[in-house]
Amino acid sequence: QIGLLLDVHGHQLLINGVFNGDPHAGNILEMPDGRLGLIDYGLTKRLTDNERLALARVVKSLGKDPVNSGDVASAMRQLGFITKFDNDEILTKY
Repeated sequence: QIGLLLDVHGHQLLINGVFNGDPHAGNILEMPDGRLGLIDYGLTKRLTDNERLALARVVKSLGKDPVNSGDVASAMRQLGFITKFDNDEILTKY
């Protein structure tokens, strides 16, 4: 079921651009027939096309082996993340 949950949240973020901003375990139910029930969409966020593309770049960069900190940091900056000393390693790690 974890794979399905990741697929659903990935679809919300990268395809729909609207997602549940409070996806903790208390908002995920396993139904008696095995389906997942997702509840409490009181906190949602809409991503712009540019934000969705930047997030996709972060995911793509993190999926590379080995991870290239410069690629991840660049994608994080496109999402608006900054660090005190503009450090690629910090942007990649956190």
